[in-house]
Amino acid sequence: MIAEDTDVSLRVLRAEVSELKRSVEELRAIILVTKPELDRKTRVAQAKKEIFTEYDFLLGELAK
Repeated sequence: MIAEDTDVSLRVLRAEVSELKRSVEELRAIILVTKPELDRKTRVAQAKKEIFTEYDFLLGELAK
């Protein structure tokens, strides 16, 4: 009886681990696909910030 319960528990555990591995692989694939886009968005945001900082500086210089 105990051996049978242990066997069932191990099969369930293996199935859960297998499902977890599949989920991790799916998430990993999503991250790998979206990562370049996130990097691009970060670079664009940084460039905008630099442009507006420079623009603000130039307006300040013109106002003098």
